[in-house]
Amino acid sequence: MILNERNIVSNTPRAYNSEQIKQKSRTGTPINPMLPDIGLCVTYTSKTQNPNLKRAIKLNRSLPWDKKNLLIAMTELNRLCHNLNIPEYIKRASFILYKEALKKNLVKGRTIIGIVTVCVYYLCKIKNIPRTLQEILKETSISNRQIRQYYKCLVKELNLKVPIHNPVANIPRFIANLGLGFEVEKITIKILDEYLKKHSLNGENPNGVCGGALYLASKFKRKKIGQKRIADVVGVTDSTLRARYYDIINGINLNILRMDAN
Repeated sequence: MILNERNIVSNTPRAYNSEQIKQKSRTGTPINPMLPDIGLCVTYTSKTQNPNLKRAIKLNRSLPWDKKNLLIAMTELNRLCHNLNIPEYIKRASFILYKEALKKNLVKGRTIIGIVTVCVYYLCKIKNIPRTLQEILKETSISNRQIRQYYKCLVKELNLKVPIHNPVANIPRFIANLGLGFEVEKITIKILDEYLKKHSLNGENPNGVCGGALYLASKFKRKKIGQKRIADVVGVTDSTLRARYYDIINGINLNILRMDAN
């Protein structure tokens, strides 16, 4: 029946390799785990006349809810990763993590967009991709409170390891956004290294420590830049930035910076 139907069109282009050409066999593109049907679906033209194939087309269009869920999640994941310029391997890992969350019924009672967002956020943290929570929240309609609740649920239910974020990874991006030079970046990283040797974040926002170190480094290099601008770039309030600034001043030996400058 299929061989007699000439209007069947494969959903993916066919590819050949040297071994298959010798065997006179053909194959399609590799299986893609990021698709609900892993890329094995076949589409048909509207000119199909065979009644059995018409019935198959109708049944194929009626996707079950789990596949519809994955299609919605994949669409949101593509949009989020494109806007944030997130690597392809992070997107693949995020989709696999979302599938695990779906199997555990973590999406029930929660939004699909919210679970996709926390999966991306978790993979960015564990793979040391410099994307802050504030940057991710700007691309979604989910509130900060919901994201934190979803994140705690994801980590708890899937028994995930909570990664420790290194604030130093965000410094080059903050320096570029502020238009500061390499010397300020070098001093900022030096300040953070010295501070983190003696102190832990203890649940504090890493961006606040970055902002305080950036402000101290800019003052040390006599760069005229306001607290408000730094706070807006790193994603914290002015009061948080000043608090972390004074913590750093009281927590490190400033003579090390002077010796490093000389």
